[in-house]
Amino acid sequence: MVSEDDKSMKMNSERTCRHLKVMIAGGHCSPVSISDVEKLRSLYVFGYSSRDGVINDGDLRNLLNEARRLRVLSISRYGGSTIPEEIGNLLHLRYLYLYSGFHLKRLPKALCRLHNLRILVLCLCPNLERLPDEVENLVNLTVLCTLDCSSLTCYPKGVRRLTRLTQLVGLIVRVDCNDPQEFSIGDLANLKQLAVLSMKMMGNTINVEESKKVKLQNLQEVDILVNEAIAGAGEDTILESLNMSSVPRCCIATNYRMTGRFSTPRNE
Repeated sequence: MVSEDDKSMKMNSERTCRHLKVMIAGGHCSPVSISDVEKLRSLYVFGYSSRDGVINDGDLRNLLNEARRLRVLSISRYGGSTIPEEIGNLLHLRYLYLYSGFHLKRLPKALCRLHNLRILVLCLCPNLERLPDEVENLVNLTVLCTLDCSSLTCYPKGVRRLTRLTQLVGLIVRVDCNDPQEFSIGDLANLKQLAVLSMKMMGNTINVEESKKVKLQNLQEVDILVNEAIAGAGEDTILESLNMSSVPRCCIATNYRMTGRFSTPRNE
């Protein structure tokens, strides 16, 4: 635990610490600096008291420059508007979690160089405006989650190339057409490994020609958010139009709060 008065932490380089959890205590913002982290494999930084963030942009940049062997990085209440470009240094990173990033507006293209990344979770980042188009390069992703990211209005078309996805939570999908730039309902046909899907449907009608392409035989759980125009067709009609009538667990709602579950890793 790091208190407000202790704003830096130094690892003992003679020890073989591989996994570290840091909780920021106190009632105000407590930026934390962590040094001698070259041997770390997993790092969790979290706090509960400050919307301004428990780790700032400069400290995170320094951390990303040094902790290049990280496999797991989890940060709660990051205070910056973007993730530093140095995130691209973590070539071994497999799991990235960003929770309660109230000021986070964008993700850098450098993040999409992390070809070993398996899980990307962005939770409660209400000002995040879009995902980078280059997200299609994260070809080993199995879980992509954008839960409670209310400023997101679309997903990039390239998400259809992430064919190893088994869980997709917070998807925003156009259902009225095949949009050339935004992820559209027909693009789901490429994601044949999906078992869990949570999505918000954009548009006032379902393009049946496009939705007929969707045949997700491994799908076990789906949560769908629709507007009033589509909801009027009824749940059975909606699921039939999406070729999802046989999915074991289905939930359709008209409120716009995304729900979903995603996997968490073990320390590696």
